[in-house]
Amino acid sequence: MLQTMKTIFLGLVLGLFGFALAGAGDADSSAPVKVSYKCEKGNRVQVIYVNNTKGSFATVIVNGVKLSMQTQVSASGARYVGSGYTWWNKGMEGTLFKGINLDTMTNLDICLEK
Repeated sequence: MLQTMKTIFLGLVLGLFGFALAGAGDADSSAPVKVSYKCEKGNRVQVIYVNNTKGSFATVIVNGVKLSMQTQVSASGARYVGSGYTWWNKGMEGTLFKGINLDTMTNLDICLEK
């Protein structure tokens, strides 16, 4: 069990290191990236992603409401938490949850990048 946990942790560290190196050569890596999503329940979500020396952040805009979030540790994809919500995206899919605790958050909508 301990060996498995060490392996998972090492994989996460190496993955984050690789991600950091991938953006190291980009002159404009801190420029905001805007992505629009269409969701299963008809919602349209716009997310503005920002990565800079202070961390990784997302502003999730749902039905005109702006939710400010900061990245949190995730075993898969990118998880942003703040304003009482969680935005979790992987590839072209994003999921909006009510709550920030992994054990009690509620899935609100599943969205696909437009």
